[in-house]
Amino acid sequence: MPKFRFKLQPVLHQRRGKEDTLKKELADIKRLFEIEKSVLEELKHKLLDIHTKLREKQKSLLDPSEAMAYSNYIDKVEQEIELQIVKLTDIANKVKRAQERLIEASKDKKILEKLYDKQYEEFKRELEQVEQNLIDEIATIRHSRRKAST
Repeated sequence: MPKFRFKLQPVLHQRRGKEDTLKKELADIKRLFEIEKSVLEELKHKLLDIHTKLREKQKSLLDPSEAMAYSNYIDKVEQEIELQIVKLTDIANKVKRAQERLIEASKDKKILEKLYDKQYEEFKRELEQVEQNLIDEIATIRHSRRKAST
């Protein structure tokens, strides 16, 4: 009995590998995004803590050098937050591009999988037809032998 052979199997295998690679790449970028997002949240929390401490200090006597130090520190943390937002935006764009590449790779793979399925179904139909022809031929031979023997 002949075996089904898909001539584009190496291409299908390559496209599956490419899709898997892109899935891993997307997962890595998303993981990095979540890490950087948590860094941003920590910075925002740090800024809130600084403002809270500054308000508490302002209730009591606050010397000008200490106020300047708080102000400088607040500015520094706000700059870090801005940089982190830029970094997150860049990573979000990378996520979007990786998703688009993955979608395209999935489409390419699915096209070949559909072609594989179609060719495999055609192969099965042809095989069934050959089997049916053999069964018909055997039945005809038996019928002819019975007729000849009577």
